[in-house]
Amino acid sequence: MGKSNLWILMLGLLFCSVQCTGNEKKISNPQEKFAPRTYICERAEGRIVIDGVLSEGSWQKALPSGGFLKMSDNGQPMTNYTEVKMCWDDSNLYVAFIVYDPDIYARKTENDGPLWEEEVVEIFIDEDGDGKEYLEYEINPLNTYIDLRIDQPRPNGDVQPWQPKALFNAEGIRRAVKVYGTVDNRSEIDEQKFAEARIPWLTTSVTFYNNVKNDLDEKWIAEIAIPFNKTNFPFAKNLPPKDKDLWRVNMFRIDRPLKEVGPEEFGSWSPTPTWHMPQYFGKLVFSEKVVGK
Repeated sequence: MGKSNLWILMLGLLFCSVQCTGNEKKISNPQEKFAPRTYICERAEGRIVIDGVLSEGSWQKALPSGGFLKMSDNGQPMTNYTEVKMCWDDSNLYVAFIVYDPDIYARKTENDGPLWEEEVVEIFIDEDGDGKEYLEYEINPLNTYIDLRIDQPRPNGDVQPWQPKALFNAEGIRRAVKVYGTVDNRSEIDEQKFAEARIPWLTTSVTFYNNVKNDLDEKWIAEIAIPFNKTNFPFAKNLPPKDKDLWRVNMFRIDRPLKEVGPEEFGSWSPTPTWHMPQYFGKLVFSEKVVGK
């Protein structure tokens, strides 16, 4: 092979290598780790009493969401397991958060305040999926709530300043919380005593501070009924929804253990870089199928 042909071959191989590398980058989409989850929301089989107990057959048979993921740890599960169940009827969307927590913490009792400064669960619902505005509803272990209507969030998730524009009064939402343990016993902590607990819902073994009552909580449950009306869902195509209607939704949890136990954790159901990024919301698909049928 002549030198000129050899150089042509080498340049061709180099060009191919660059092109192939470029194609590999295109295939390896960095957004894949934020691929939205889907929840199939089936019809309730009977009346649901909002009491935080989840004793109805609808809740026993409703599909579990799967565990929440850390927002800042490449999609790893949260340390304390969290899941959601949902169902619906012609009047309401029903949402139940099951929140495992060995140290349940909240102090805020005034509604429409910054509940995110403590432990809280949140649901964001974009009923038309356009990413421009959505309902935000938060509830803490003391059954304190805040309802917001977020309008035009910025691409990076920044919605500040959120007051007073975002505050609004949702219509007819009912809620209840059931705590399996005690809320905020931290004033009684004895820092000289430790207990190592291996609990089924934890992903790791964690050392906890004991208080004088040896208080170790199990979980708390938040049960919510959100009416299908134009105040709560002004941009919904159908109210109530129809079979196969698609809304966008995400659910969040803030877990704030004692600093001696571990760092605070921010988790979401559908993976997302941070809050208030509706482009990463999961998919809520309504089904006429009755739960468990």
